[in-house]
Amino acid sequence: MVTDFDRELAQVDADLGRLRQASPDDVEAATQLAYRLQHRANLTGARPVEAERAVAQAIERWGPAQDLCLLKATMHLQSHELAAARDAVHAAPGLAATDPGRLLLADIELQRGGDATAEATYGQVEQTWDVLARIAHLHVLRGAPAEAQAWYDVAEDELTAKQMRSYAWLCVQRGEVEEACGHPEAAATHYAKAERGYSGWWSVTAHRAALLPDDQAIAANREIYARFPRPETAEAIGIRYARSGRPLDAGPWLDRALAGYLGPDGLGSPRYHHHLAAFYTSVRPDPAEAVRWARLDWELRPNPRTAKALAAAMDMRRSAHA
Repeated sequence: MVTDFDRELAQVDADLGRLRQASPDDVEAATQLAYRLQHRANLTGARPVEAERAVAQAIERWGPAQDLCLLKATMHLQSHELAAARDAVHAAPGLAATDPGRLLLADIELQRGGDATAEATYGQVEQTWDVLARIAHLHVLRGAPAEAQAWYDVAEDELTAKQMRSYAWLCVQRGEVEEACGHPEAAATHYAKAERGYSGWWSVTAHRAALLPDDQAIAANREIYARFPRPETAEAIGIRYARSGRPLDAGPWLDRALAGYLGPDGLGSPRYHHHLAAFYTSVRPDPAEAVRWARLDWELRPNPRTAKALAAAMDMRRSAHA
């Protein structure tokens, strides 16, 4: 059965095929190509390597246009490269004064611990669904799940019938809130709504799998990994194998996860620092490595969440030396 996700991915691939044939002097086509490459990376959960290359080439050729710098800043933010994201916003004349530019700068501030600054900006720009979702997320970070769900409700009301993947994304966020509150049945309800609204999205499948027994979760995640080999999925499989008493099966999957997080150079992309800190804290405990990666993450994103992770890693190191 062809799913909603399959149809969207096929459309993106068709668009990319057309845009790759455009004249190299067509700035509009080059910009659209960069955006569609990033769209595909977001859909599949891959690193936007091609999109980063395309936007860099476009800026080098045509200069720091607002739409190109906005895309560049967005990708840097997604990779937790906050200084580079901020520089990209300010590189395009006037971008920082627009709503999209202000939102990106607010998102950067949130990652740096400036929750109040981010909240102020969210209240000043046009209240689109994604801005309302940001406000909901702020309440999640503050430990106010009821308020978060209320804002997610408002965000859903702003969606149109054509924005079903956005609807599914909101359902996933709501499910995560319920999971964190210890309400798996309520979480499952939100995930089921996501699947009905936008079928076949691997992200929804992964969230639903987290609520399943080990064997079913492993099977679901292995199907995801076969199509989109993300290190996070490999880690989820390895953890389930380990939890079900199969360490020999767990090992190779955890090795794959670690290799993906570290990358071919072994340095670890900033986007994976928090994964590495958590991996060495709870999956394969290594106090020194846990502190190393948690500190690197905190240095890039000095907020209460990264500070808490660093404190946990340091506590583990102290206990190991006691």
